[in-house]
Amino acid sequence: MSGVSRALVSGGTGYLGKYLCELLLNKGIEVVCLVRETSNISSLPEGVVTISSLNKIKSCHYFFHLATCYGRNGESDQEVRKVNVEYPTEICQKLDDEAIVFNFSTSLPANVNIYAQTKFEFSDYMNHLNRFKKFINLEVEQFYGPADKTFIGSILKHLQKNTPEIPLTDGRQKRDFIYIDDLLNAVDCLLNNLKKIDSGYSNISIGSGKSYSIKEVVELLKELTGSSSRLDFGKIPYRANEPLELKADITFLQSLGWDTKVDLKDGLQKTIQY
Repeated sequence: MSGVSRALVSGGTGYLGKYLCELLLNKGIEVVCLVRETSNISSLPEGVVTISSLNKIKSCHYFFHLATCYGRNGESDQEVRKVNVEYPTEICQKLDDEAIVFNFSTSLPANVNIYAQTKFEFSDYMNHLNRFKKFINLEVEQFYGPADKTFIGSILKHLQKNTPEIPLTDGRQKRDFIYIDDLLNAVDCLLNNLKKIDSGYSNISIGSGKSYSIKEVVELLKELTGSSSRLDFGKIPYRANEPLELKADITFLQSLGWDTKVDLKDGLQKTIQY
């Protein structure tokens, strides 16, 4: 491969994907986004090339895999596995060995649900395959930002509507929340320091490096919005094998000169004010 660098992106029409495509374009990288024929591509930045067939994949320097199925909309286990394991495996079979793969995964233990299980299955298979120049498995903690539809976005929507009662777990479990700009800066930092990342397979955690209980985060959101909603902690039971704390080890990223710039309260305020 020569000339301008080319990146293949799956899941580019999603919340994180569209910002990632913009980041890559701003770095002078040609971006090709894999989309479904029925996908709404209006959110993609100008300059992104779209393809809907794996047979149209050409040689690329990078593959950013973001496409995922959480199994939240009634999908069968097989449907989740098809998106999270079979689909990216088929894509990887089309790539050159010299490609650098960024796999956006999760820090959730594999035994929590079918989503976590299948994300682990794919990354574990790629680890054993050990085929690519670099396969960088990104264990991404909970990211959030303006207009997102993640946990924070969902709770915020209810608070802003003053939903009378919001059912929640008891909220003792702690999670690491990272603002979207900090997450994108972390990816940019990795791209700028590829020579410092080991060849072959590697795991890199991305998060704030701090954990907060779900209860304190939701209560802070309510305080910042002035919502009249009642927070019904304990209404929803924990999932089986629910981890009580997840927190990214950001030592490696910090060694590259990266760190978060947006703390939780400022990030929530930016999200609310959007």
